Order: sequence, then structure tokens, then C-alpha cells
Amino acid sequence: MGFIKLSSADNILSRDLISTKFTPEIYSTFDTTELNFYPRPGGEPSTRESVASFINAFCAPALKNPINKDQLVLVPGVTYTSDLLSQAIFDEGDSLITFAPLYYRFPNDFGDRGLIHVESVVGYNPKTNNVELSVEKFEEKFQQLEADGKPVKAILLVNPRNPDGGVFTLDELKPIVEWAVKK
Repeated sequence: MGFIKLSSADNILSRDLISTKFTPEIYSTFDTTELNFYPRPGGEPSTRESVASFINAFCAPALKNPINKDQLVLVPGVTYTSDLLSQAIFDEGDSLITFAPLYYRFPNDFGDRGLIHVESVVGYNPKTNNVELSVEKFEEKFQQLEADGKPVKAILLVNPRNPDGGVFTLDELKPIVEWAVKK
């Protein structure tokens, strides 16, 4: 019993071109049967184990039940991740609030198949010439969307920010997260 994978384009034609870029010593450390192929769906077990260990050690060391690799799904890239989330947690017509400036693909990545509305809260403050998170602006956008019959299912905060590369501090993120949890 087997399967035919129609969802990716494995490229073995470039193997000879790639191999010339590495010294024999370096190239010999690669598993050449996996070098030009996509990993298994959900991520390689060893990678998921490493991510779980990292989260448990550095991100959430006080968890009552530490994260294990079988609770993680790793996917390749923000487009695929956005598409999966749009189908898993949203219903058609729901809304997602994100911060602007934003990665220009988010409206497509979430909306093309998920058919959800991606709405942004402008973060640039011309008075201070800074990019700022504001609970008040998120609340205003939330109320507007709810009144328009576009229920808000989630917020999306990207850190470091895309496209400008800025970073929100924990002190900046925490009020928005606390607000979102209450909603």
C-alpha cells in the first residue's frame, strides 16, 4: 500500500548542480535521499522534538504539562500556515484583526480559500513618528466589525513585524493579548 503525492514538486534534476556547491566533506554529511524533497506532512519528528524542547526550555518552562512533539504541526511558510488557520478556526465571513503595516499577502493568504475578512489597525502615530500598539484602536475596530456583522474570531500580531522588521516588546504586546483574551 502506498500513495502518490500530488501536492509538491520534488526536484531531483538539480541534484548535480547543488552537489557542486559543497565540498565533498560537507556534502557527505547530507542524506542525499532527502536533500531535494519536501519533508513529511506536519514536520520531521526530530524537528518537532527540537521545537518542543525549545518551547519547554525557553518559552514556557513553567507549563504543568510540557509540550511534546506529537502536539505540534510544522508547516513550510507563512502562506501555508495562514491558509490552514483560515480553514481551521474561521467560518466564511468571519474577521481577523491585524496590525498595519502588514505583510501584503495576509488578505490573500487568509481570504482566498478561507473567505474571511482581514482588517487592519493602523499603528503608525504621526505625532510620535513611531509604530505603536493601541488597545483602544483594536477595540474600536472590533466594535466596528461586530456592528457590521463581521464577527471577529482572532487577532494576528507578527513579531518581528513584517514588512518593517520592528519588534514589539513584551510590555507592548501584553495589553493587546490581555484584551484579546477577554473578548
